[in-house]
Amino acid sequence: MNQKPKIVEFIGVSGSGKTTLYKKITCLNKKYNSLEIAAFRGLINNPKIKIPGRQILRMLPENIISILNLTKIRYLYIDQVISFSETSEFDKTFTNLNNYLSASTDNNKEKMLLTYNILKNICDLLLIMNPINNNKIILVDEFFLQKIFSLKINDKQISIYLDKLGYKIDLLLKLNEESTVSLSRLRSRGVSRNSNIKNIGDEELLERIKDSQRTTNLIATILKDNKLNILEVDNDTNLKTIINTIDKI
Repeated sequence: MNQKPKIVEFIGVSGSGKTTLYKKITCLNKKYNSLEIAAFRGLINNPKIKIPGRQILRMLPENIISILNLTKIRYLYIDQVISFSETSEFDKTFTNLNNYLSASTDNNKEKMLLTYNILKNICDLLLIMNPINNNKIILVDEFFLQKIFSLKINDKQISIYLDKLGYKIDLLLKLNEESTVSLSRLRSRGVSRNSNIKNIGDEELLERIKDSQRTTNLIATILKDNKLNILEVDNDTNLKTIINTIDKI
């Protein structure tokens, strides 16, 4: 029987190692689908979206698609993906996010960038829900849970936000790391990532990390109370344990 894809979402503060773990699992375990590949598959198998060279793209092996970074072309079709959506995921998710977006920042540039990133997430959500991905396990990083940190909402609003997510999470991988380690990793990245922190002192940045850790713990507590399966991942958690847990969903 066909079922919707099973979603494994990663969450953790910046510098906790979630993206590194995400890439490691998706690269080493081909039975799992990365968000990028699943969304790309949903794109090229949607007949309503006009894509030049669709047949050629369908014939390419997924490893070649990843190497050539072709998955990014999906964002060229955000308008079509949303326009042709026939699912409830879009309306529910966008309404949920829009409630908090306007109050997230007074900086118009930041607001525009956040809006664009949210639209990309909505595009990906709609694409991975394409029936071509039914019964697949899809790993997602930097998705809707992670957007909570950018929206700057209070504890009560976080609870409402989580209650109105437009999709089902089957497993949450919560990355735990010492705040000082996360700080060191953020500083070592230079300005290529998290460039907005380059003018922030270590003491203030450390406080922001600790506040994000508190938010992460709150999110996990709320979702756990809602019976979501959660795996806490730290330095003592081996990869085999993580994979075994994913296999059981």
